[in-house]
Amino acid sequence: MNRKLELFLESSETASGSNDKLIVRSIPRWLISASCFVLLALGVSVYFNMKPDLVDRKNITISTVFTDSFSSNKEFDARLAHNVLEVVTVRAGGYTQEVLAHDGDIVEAGSILAKISNDDIRASNINSELELLEATRSLEGAKESLKKREIQFQIDLTEHQHSLNELSLDIERKEKLLSQGYFSTVEFDKLKREKHRQMANHEIKHKTYKADLRSLHQDIASYRRKLEILKRQSNLKNEQLQNLIIRPKRKGLLTDFDLKIGQKLNAGDPIGSIIKHPSLMLEADIDEYFLNQMHINQSAYIQAHGKHIALHTAHISTLIKDGKFSVRWAFNTPEDATSLPPGKAFRIHQSLGTEKNVLQLKTGDFLKTKGGNFVFVVDQHGIATKKPVQIGRTGNGSVEIIAGLHEGDQVITSDYSLLNSYERFSIRD
Repeated sequence: MNRKLELFLESSETASGSNDKLIVRSIPRWLISASCFVLLALGVSVYFNMKPDLVDRKNITISTVFTDSFSSNKEFDARLAHNVLEVVTVRAGGYTQEVLAHDGDIVEAGSILAKISNDDIRASNINSELELLEATRSLEGAKESLKKREIQFQIDLTEHQHSLNELSLDIERKEKLLSQGYFSTVEFDKLKREKHRQMANHEIKHKTYKADLRSLHQDIASYRRKLEILKRQSNLKNEQLQNLIIRPKRKGLLTDFDLKIGQKLNAGDPIGSIIKHPSLMLEADIDEYFLNQMHINQSAYIQAHGKHIALHTAHISTLIKDGKFSVRWAFNTPEDATSLPPGKAFRIHQSLGTEKNVLQLKTGDFLKTKGGNFVFVVDQHGIATKKPVQIGRTGNGSVEIIAGLHEGDQVITSDYSLLNSYERFSIRD
């Protein structure tokens, strides 16, 4: 049907006496029906959007924000402190010939770590040994000559003395014969002259022997002085030769040791360190933010070998480098350090002290999955709403609330993995 609705507006004007008629044409019924349907759909959509989604109460944990004393804890990555006992250096240059130790070994003082090859030092040592051997032989030869000369001197002296004694006895006999007229004066004078000659020869030989012996003693003294010099030189050469063998002076853990066969080394090059083992301290570089919160003898602990190992802060450096400062922890029981493997990192759980009247919330899995900037707060009607929050320190099963919550607020502290997409939802029992 195409009937139209008409609206008549009649007005009477007295002055003109005319009638005006306003006609408004009607809207088609199909358009009116469509408009009503759209409005109905919009209403339903608004209704369901305003109503929160339902989430099952199962696996949801709700905790209350509260104010109480707060014991702050912080975790730091630490390592065994390197108490360096010795830096092992090369004492004589050359090329690595043999490597007998490895990085991470526990080495004894004086044990061989490596051997170095140096042909010049070895050749010089051989020449020094040959010179020392030659000088030793010369000294022994001079001593042997002196001994033989002394023996010969004693033999000659004895023979000559015997000859003089025989001559003196002969003169005594001839002198008796001379007095009896049986021996001539001429022959007797000849005997006396012979005795004087032999006595003079004896004196000359004695002086000659003494001079020879003095000369031999001087030669021996000279050989000995030369031998001492050569011995000192040989000792120096032997030290240089020993310097080709790398040994630590202290017992401990060998670190930073990475020699390769054939590697060229210069005298003075560091090739490793000996550190105290077991190390009785752990150390870490910590952000300067915590400097005012760290104090000597604060308690801490690590987990190792399935047990709780107690520590305490023993040294705090106030020197800031690259925004960090150094802290060392000592073991409450030193024997605990012996079981820790060198080079391994440990997570230290450090107590930073207690503070009163701190707004806090019990910890939960929400800390791992919420992204760190919001929580779901539940009202008295069971409606959970996402709210921004600022969380601070952690300790003793609680986290510090810096902003975004108030004491008494009910907060979901369970896993947020399935809730992150919601802005608001209703908890269904």
